[in-house]
Amino acid sequence: MNTRTREADAGGFLPLVRGEWLLLAAFWAFIATLNAANSALDPRAPGVLAFGIGAPILVAVLPSVLWAAVTVPIFQLADHLEVERGVAVKDVALVLFVGFVLAVAIDAIGAWLRFDVFPRTARESALPFGPLVTIRHFFFLDDFIVYLAVLSAGLARSYSTRLRTRSEEERQRETETSRLQAKLAEAKLHALRAQVDPHFLFNTLHAISSLVERDPRGVRRMVARLSEMLRERMAESDEQETTLDRELASLDRYLDIMRVRFQELLVVNSEIAPDTRAALVPGFILQPIVENAIKHGLSKRAEGGVVELRARIVDDALILTVRDNGPGPAVEVQGESAGLGVRNTRERLQALYGDAQQFTLRAREGGGAEAEILLPFHTRDDLRVVAGRT
Repeated sequence: MNTRTREADAGGFLPLVRGEWLLLAAFWAFIATLNAANSALDPRAPGVLAFGIGAPILVAVLPSVLWAAVTVPIFQLADHLEVERGVAVKDVALVLFVGFVLAVAIDAIGAWLRFDVFPRTARESALPFGPLVTIRHFFFLDDFIVYLAVLSAGLARSYSTRLRTRSEEERQRETETSRLQAKLAEAKLHALRAQVDPHFLFNTLHAISSLVERDPRGVRRMVARLSEMLRERMAESDEQETTLDRELASLDRYLDIMRVRFQELLVVNSEIAPDTRAALVPGFILQPIVENAIKHGLSKRAEGGVVELRARIVDDALILTVRDNGPGPAVEVQGESAGLGVRNTRERLQALYGDAQQFTLRAREGGGAEAEILLPFHTRDDLRVVAGRT
């Protein structure tokens, strides 16, 4: 929060910035120049030639100089009022009293300079002047109007400045809130990914241990594929999305491990539309779904089964489908009834895409389960275009 914002919140004076100082100086210099020009063109000016050409100009310029000198204090008084919060009667009385005193003083000083210091005629030098004369004859009214104009400008400045500083502070708060929310979402996504990786690793190691004595060669192949997968995971950046093509390559390594475990009992069919391979998807999003299909579907069939992978674009959405021909869930899996992989997938999709995504896991007619992920279709080129516009 900057100084002007703190002063705005505290109801104190809002210091003038450089541009405001220049504007005030230019304004009063302009008014003084007009008054000086008017005095120089006054046909009565020859009457004061005894004092030099500068005398009438000084008399004309002095009020503008005095008003320029008290403009900032008047602005301070305007800031004190805080009109948007209501003005008390005592504040109104104070404003009127200050205006009255300033108007009388400036008019009296001008009269003293004109009638005592630089009188144009002997008659003018004999005229009475002073605060009492100014008050009795209401000579101060013109200067009081000038005071009200300066006060109005101060009130307008105070309201505008407070409104602007508060709007800036609100934008800063919104920006900070968005940044914190983004960090929170990123931390949650990292936690979810960290939760998935050990889950997958433990399941794979369990599968390997079950084949150590029965198929040593297959175990070596499984360990090699697992090593490749772990190496790939360690080499990945912190980006939450990857291309579908890379995701499918990583999934193929996992399926190669499962093919060793289930031998000819596992059949995988893929139908991947070519225009989907460049689409961005959450990293490691398909493997838990396929693992779920194998664990809850094919592993319960003595004769094995089939896993079908499908990717297509419908309108502006990427649709990923994983099917199996196992027994299938009794009902659509939701909430706590879902396994870790399903719950984790739902939470990651929600964190990344909000309501723009959809994930369903349901029973298929004729047996088996179908998991479908709907995502907004976008590529790295799309992200670069958006980044360029911002």
